[in-house]
Amino acid sequence: MNSRIAAFEKLVYASCAFGVISSLVVYKGASEVAYTIVGAAVGAVLAWLAARKGAGWAAWLLILMAVVSTVGIVGALFGVTAITQALFTQKPDGLELAMECVETACLVAASYFYLTARKGAAA
Repeated sequence: MNSRIAAFEKLVYASCAFGVISSLVVYKGASEVAYTIVGAAVGAVLAWLAARKGAGWAAWLLILMAVVSTVGIVGALFGVTAITQALFTQKPDGLELAMECVETACLVAASYFYLTARKGAAA
C-alpha cells in the first residue's frame, strides 16, 4: 500500500476516534453519542473501502465530509451559518469546538494525502 494512502486511512480513523471522544467528553445525551458512534463507524468503513479496496467514491465522500466540516467550523468561529446550525444543535463551547477542530484537521490532512497519493506512488 502507498504510504500516503496508509496515512490517509490512519488520519480518518483518528478523526473518527476524536469524534467519539468529543461526544463522550461533551456529553449531550445518549442519542447524540449513538449518532456519533454510527457516524464514526460509517467513516471507518469508508476509509477502509478507500484505502484497502480502492473505492474512490468512498474517498470522495470523506473529502466532501472534510469540506462540509471545515465550513461548519469556520462558521462556528466567525458567526452562525446554516451549516453550523445543521452540524451543532447549539453553539459549541470552547472544548467542543477545539475537539471538532482537531477532528476536522485530521480529515483535511487525510484528504490531502489521498489527493496527493498518485504523485507519491513513485516514491
